[in-house]
Amino acid sequence: MQMISIFKRHFNIEIDVFKVIYFITIYYSIYFFGAYPSDFEFNLINILLIVSPSLILYGFSKTLEIKTVKMNLSIDSILIAFLSFLIFTFFYFYSPNLYSDEIYYAHKSVRFPLEIIQAIELKFNVVISNYEFYARLISFSFLLSLLFFIRHRFFYKFLKLNLILLLLLRLSFWIYIGGISLIY
Repeated sequence: MQMISIFKRHFNIEIDVFKVIYFITIYYSIYFFGAYPSDFEFNLINILLIVSPSLILYGFSKTLEIKTVKMNLSIDSILIAFLSFLIFTFFYFYSPNLYSDEIYYAHKSVRFPLEIIQAIELKFNVVISNYEFYARLISFSFLLSLLFFIRHRFFYKFLKLNLILLLLLRLSFWIYIGGISLIY
């Protein structure tokens, strides 16, 4: 009897749509080096690539009509989704055809912390031998600081400043690295 009452529980979830778009854009444009020029040449296309995430976020902040999405989830729907995920993962987890591509994409997914580690090594003339630990530390701190900022109550108050900081951060990476080769 008690088990049936557990399955009838519902969870109300409210998601701020713009914050989700902001989170995805920051991860795409900073952490995964999305839309970076492959060379260090000042031309209109490269400048548009650097500026585009800030412009897109600013446009979304002014024109997005759906502010929040409210969901009502029950335990049984969560369990069905989880079981479906497990079944899908079990049958499609291994594909021998994608092995070499996955190594390439896995390396690209941690390129941001690796670039920071390399910059630290060059700037301070040190040798960092434990790349894995520092890459995880940088990745984790990037995620935590981004989540803390998005959850902060002053998120919308300082949005224009954050978009300018996003632009400056992308510009400084582009100038310091000199173009992101093999980015696409």
